Amino acid sequence: MARTLVAFLSGLLFGLGLVVSRMIDPAKVLAFLDLAGRWDASLAFVMAGAVLFAGAVGWAAACITLLMRYLTYRINTIAKMRQQISKNSPSIYVA
Repeated sequence: MARTLVAFLSGLLFGLGLVVSRMIDPAKVLAFLDLAGRWDASLAFVMAGAVLFAGAVGWAAACITLLMRYLTYRINTIAKMRQQISKNSPSIYVA
């Protein structure tokens, strides 16, 4: 269910981006594709912005993933050290 919702929201955001950048206007797209005539470079800037944004999001996701792996490793290491200390240390309280 969560994957379906994320896919739907991603598609909605993508469609909204197409509408805002007027990439749904056939005349605008044809003007972009007409390299020999009056070439409209505005869609190239839209695509470049999208690539930069996707790169920034990918970089942030990679950093968060790395941080989570490091923290998991540190937590597991500390837990193992505590187990070793509790096994090897004599009890302070003698009943």
